[in-house]
Amino acid sequence: MIRVAIVEDDVICLNDLKSCFDRYRVEKNCSIEIDSFDTADKFLSEYKTGVYSMVFMDIEMPGTNGMEAAKILRKKDGEVLLFFVTHLAQ
Repeated sequence: MIRVAIVEDDVICLNDLKSCFDRYRVEKNCSIEIDSFDTADKFLSEYKTGVYSMVFMDIEMPGTNGMEAAKILRKKDGEVLLFFVTHLAQ
């Protein structure tokens, strides 16, 4: 089973990502479990090494932003796959 964390404060973006995983799950007939967090602070407070196969992290969020959260995450877990997602033009 693949376990994914999505750290995203925008509900539309969150639902778009979940939809992509739902399509993949159906096409590949595999098991994917998704946990979502609307702030990096919530995610980091609950994070346990080895639970997730991959993390999708928004860059701009209230509180701790995605870049700072990534630095903290890497201190906790250097192995989990980390993807940044954003709507920022830069």
